[in-house]
Amino acid sequence: MSLKPKQRRLLEEEAQRNPGGPAAQILKNLAQEEAKAIDLMRQASEQAKKDMTRQKILIGVAVLSECEKNPTFRERFEKVLSRHLTATRDKEIMSRFGWEMENENTENNIDSAPATAE
Repeated sequence: MSLKPKQRRLLEEEAQRNPGGPAAQILKNLAQEEAKAIDLMRQASEQAKKDMTRQKILIGVAVLSECEKNPTFRERFEKVLSRHLTATRDKEIMSRFGWEMENENTENNIDSAPATAE
């Protein structure tokens, strides 16, 4: 149930006049239901983040596995990485793990740029 601001104000005024009355109880119930709704939305948001992280891990595992088994796939994927990883620090990290990263001098090659946009 959603109250309009004027309705809520009138209910609050009535609750102030009669703190033990039905208006006060309705406001208390509304506050509890709103808190439950906020908690459910927080839980859903947290679960969505966990699911997205899990998806990234699963995709990463599959790609890394395929790269180990298929040199052609690895070469193509390294080109994809080179296009999408624009920060020098990200390319340096990937190079430390054995990825051959092309160092293109572009306007997008900024040290503080994030590796991915979420």
